[in-house]
Amino acid sequence: MTFDPRAFADHAGNKAALRRLLQAGSRLYMQFARETVARFGTNGEATVRQHLRQYGVWRGTEMREAHNALGLPLDMETLNRCWDSASVFIVKSDLESKGKYTACDVQYEVHDCPAADVWRAEDFHRWGHVYCDEFHQACASTYHPDGNVVIPINIMKGDDHCAFRWIIPAGSPRLANFPPSPLGKKLAQYYVAETPERAVYDAMARTSRLIGGRYWTMAEALTDRHGAPKAMEAIGTFLRVWGAQRGELTRARHVAEGIDLTPVNAVRGFDLAPFQVWDVTERFAANDGAALEIAWTPMDDAWQDLAAAGFARLFWRESLPAYVAGYDDRLGVRWLADRWTGDPTTRLEIGWR
Repeated sequence: MTFDPRAFADHAGNKAALRRLLQAGSRLYMQFARETVARFGTNGEATVRQHLRQYGVWRGTEMREAHNALGLPLDMETLNRCWDSASVFIVKSDLESKGKYTACDVQYEVHDCPAADVWRAEDFHRWGHVYCDEFHQACASTYHPDGNVVIPINIMKGDDHCAFRWIIPAGSPRLANFPPSPLGKKLAQYYVAETPERAVYDAMARTSRLIGGRYWTMAEALTDRHGAPKAMEAIGTFLRVWGAQRGELTRARHVAEGIDLTPVNAVRGFDLAPFQVWDVTERFAANDGAALEIAWTPMDDAWQDLAAAGFARLFWRESLPAYVAGYDDRLGVRWLADRWTGDPTTRLEIGWR
């Protein structure tokens, strides 16, 4: 999608859209963890932890590649100042005014965590805390081999805020920059915003890509530990639950705001920022149906890099119809073309059954 600064002029609306996008990713993890533990018991708990570590490795690798391509020093200050998630946009003022940053020691507090808001509301404290510990350490030590992070104060343990400290021990060698990779060059473009509007766009694009990597590491961990047939059953289940919950939440928001429940508004209320960062064309039919042609999304871009076509197709085929039905059970999705089965683009219609 070509960046249009006019689409990002509404600061309050941008912040609300960013929060919904972040919370969609948090809910994806929550539904994955619940289904995996319920289905596989103790073995499932190990699967959740494996996913979190793999997710940390993936994100640490992608940030290192992007930051290296920009010629930045690969240390804890760069990692945190150039973080990939839009969560830093939500808490930007706290991080900038109260944080302490050096190359080998970064300290700050987080008082507003969109993920914690979701998890606390659904009594997901234990696995929310596991997420914080497993993911952040895997990310830090992947970005720099001697990187460490501690979170002694944590909202998911019942505290009123989180306190982070990211450290590279004294005496650790400096991590040298290396020739930029094609991946690093591609990702680097999302870290060099020159205007506030572009910064919002980049935050949305990066965070959307994270949903792709989050889902891929879930699918990989399930397949690795439980085999493809059982993994596919579990993936389909948690994707449907995730989609339905998000549709219900969008419906509730629209009812509260007095917005009509129509196919068009189901699309317009989608929480994955399609009209901000996807390459998507929309048409509206006379019966108030919606037709979409999707040429590119940040999630699909990640899955293409990861050669994850099968998982990508499952993601859309399970979660999108569930979202639509959760919004209004009279609605359905009709697939006309699918890029993950060889078509140039994905085309679909959303309308009354």
